[in-house]
Amino acid sequence: MKNKLILIPIALMPFMLTGCIVAAIGAGVGAAHYGTAKKKEAYATYRTAADKNNTEREEHGLQPVHIMTYDEWCKGEVTTNAPAKSVTTTNAPASK
Repeated sequence: MKNKLILIPIALMPFMLTGCIVAAIGAGVGAAHYGTAKKKEAYATYRTAADKNNTEREEHGLQPVHIMTYDEWCKGEVTTNAPAKSVTTTNAPASK
């Protein structure tokens, strides 16, 4: 009789843990989407800064620089025409 009582909880274990499995999978998927959202937010920040930089460059008569696409940015590809520092933050020649 005792042996049968021990088997009942073991037999019910898969049914009791299904909610935990679903929650674990959901948490994993949610974490993956959160990481993607943070990456897209960081790209949007880069894009805004690069657009501002290009606007400043055009105001100073300079050619705009290439703004990386999302794929280039994710891969970390650096082009020869990568965004430079802001024109207003460059060091000006020292005056006498």
